Amino acid sequence: MIFKRIHIIFFILFVSLSQVYAGKTIRILISKPADKIELTGEFSLYSDSKMIQQLKDITIPVSFSENMITLFKSASYPSVFLKKTGEGYFKIGDYKYDGELKIISRDKKMYLVNYLDVEEYIQGVLPNEISPKWHIEVIKAQTVAARTFAYFYIEKNKGEIYDLTDNTYAQVYKGTINEDPVFNEAIVKTAGEVLVFKNELIQSFFHSVCGGHTENAGKVWGKNLPYLKGIPCNYCSTAKYYRWEETFSEEEILQKLKAHGFDLENIRSFSPAIRSGSGRWVKVKISGSKKSVLIPGNKFRLIMGIEKIRSTKFTVRRNKNGKGFVFSGKGWGHGVGLCQWGAKKMAEKGYKYYRILRYYYRGTELLKMNSSNKRSVNSERSAVKKHKF
Repeated sequence: MIFKRIHIIFFILFVSLSQVYAGKTIRILISKPADKIELTGEFSLYSDSKMIQQLKDITIPVSFSENMITLFKSASYPSVFLKKTGEGYFKIGDYKYDGELKIISRDKKMYLVNYLDVEEYIQGVLPNEISPKWHIEVIKAQTVAARTFAYFYIEKNKGEIYDLTDNTYAQVYKGTINEDPVFNEAIVKTAGEVLVFKNELIQSFFHSVCGGHTENAGKVWGKNLPYLKGIPCNYCSTAKYYRWEETFSEEEILQKLKAHGFDLENIRSFSPAIRSGSGRWVKVKISGSKKSVLIPGNKFRLIMGIEKIRSTKFTVRRNKNGKGFVFSGKGWGHGVGLCQWGAKKMAEKGYKYYRILRYYYRGTELLKMNSSNKRSVNSERSAVKKHKF
């Protein structure tokens, strides 16, 4: 289906949804280990809702053992909460963070969870997902996608100790970074906007380069979603990793497979046990002299390293010396949802951000949230006021 031939009717739905409007708190798991927390500004230390002490401009040594968190090498608690009482931030390693910090003991592990406003979180996501030098319309599209992703998981993970991680398994977030006026402009101009399908928040997955065709969600994660269908994308062909190539020795591949429970003596060939309509390897068959193994394509990427096997859209051949394999592929990422480099080219061609979003997330609408009352998205089906672009 050619995009230019599609007659698009796009709406913003003005719906009251106080639960997921600006001011909503998101909980981000900080994956970096920490043996100290550096505080700049004033904080209050709480444990079990009881304030322990006031802290200001101080470094707190942190250790963990026997399901207890020890601060200052003396007092121990099952969990603690550092609540900001004025201007300031906390620092873990090289990264600074807005908001507040909860340190939780659970299942013999210590979890560092950053509590902050969703819009502040988006400010920390954008610099890691897109360049401020790109066209404002693609930055606005990325902002809406990132915000929608955040709100979806806030609702989904209500009963968990955090909503999202801070790495590539979710959205890359490295705390507070110097604010860029371009990102701030995109956040302000799309304030409160998220994507919905039939009035439900969507899983707004995105990736770097699709390699010419996006992928069905079901082919990657086993669950089909009507707004995440594979579609042709003729816009990302100038991206750096539209095509890529990597070489591995047979020994390196065997070691990586063994570390993940796939034990082969040698490798005779690779073949796609299942290939998607877009050309991605849904299941990878690796044949040895005595046995073969089947591995889901996305899992194979993770085993080999996503910085090496950049997508599951590849071919494999033996290298010239016969001692290794050459992977030649297209695209970077899982290929589901918005193609960032494709969206970049669309913006440069004059497409507005809402048309870009509509192209990659088929059948969706923008929802403009309003915090004036407490009605939820599900109760608004008969009370939606629609405005045509």
